[in-house]
Amino acid sequence: MPMQRRAGFTLLEMIVVLAIAALIIGIGAGAVQRMAQENELRKVSQDVEALFMQAAQRASATSITQMVVFDQDGVELTGANPQAGGAGMRVAFPAGTKFQLRRMGSDRWGAAAGQRLMILPGGLCEPLGLRLDWQNSTVRASLDPLTGGFVDVEEVLQ
Repeated sequence: MPMQRRAGFTLLEMIVVLAIAALIIGIGAGAVQRMAQENELRKVSQDVEALFMQAAQRASATSITQMVVFDQDGVELTGANPQAGGAGMRVAFPAGTKFQLRRMGSDRWGAAAGQRLMILPGGLCEPLGLRLDWQNSTVRASLDPLTGGFVDVEEVLQ
């Protein structure tokens, strides 16, 4: 009497399939986490650019010099008087973010905290290089002195 083969999977086949599925899920979860980190850094850099553009537009519209103040936790548009505050726009950085500036004529990056940028009526400001480092990713850009927008944006996202 021939032996009949049973339908179904062996325990070894099931373990192999589960191991492959776990590997695929692990790779996918890592990719999703990296994408979320990249999006967070992009959002922060876009918000900083929007703040500079808002400052340039306010300076042009009101003919009043606007002040942008950098601190360790973010960037704030303080309006004409940094002590008064209340211009209503602030970009907070994620914990562990390193924000640096490179002033015109300098080839060195320096800490942005404690520095200020004046945006004159007509939207004129000092050309700056900006560098935002968070985890293993970096965004570098130059500030357009007329529009407040970013030019020469370089993203190194990992």
